Amino acid sequence: MSRSDAELKELIERALEAEPGVDASAIAVAVTDGIVILGGEVPTYSARWMAVRTAERVVGTRAVVDEIQVRLVDDHIRSDADIARAAAFALEWDTEVPDGVTATVENRIITLHGEVDTPHQREAAERAVRNLMGVRGVVNVIRVRAPVA
Repeated sequence: MSRSDAELKELIERALEAEPGVDASAIAVAVTDGIVILGGEVPTYSARWMAVRTAERVVGTRAVVDEIQVRLVDDHIRSDADIARAAAFALEWDTEVPDGVTATVENRIITLHGEVDTPHQREAAERAVRNLMGVRGVVNVIRVRAPVA
């Protein structure tokens, strides 16, 4: 079933409104040829992440361009050192994240490093740090080891 861009835009806007943790009024939606462009400002990385995933789930979405900016409110601002410390604890305490996964932080963006056995472990590491206060973004460069034959 092919949807018009206007129909897809309306469906995405409704999906964003229904998504807890996303302030749909802060997010602009544009659609051209099934390519969704999200813009605006949100107060947390997790809200940005959820908005993008919500748009991706709407049938008819061919791709999503994420132009949403994370603008931390004053009481959410943390130093890179505080975020790194929180990320280290989050990775250590998550039972799905194996030893050897590490994080670096620059400009409030966490980069995850290391090697894991499964894609699930790679995703678990990202999930462990995504909602930390003060984070503006997460880059996951964790490598999944090739299975042993």
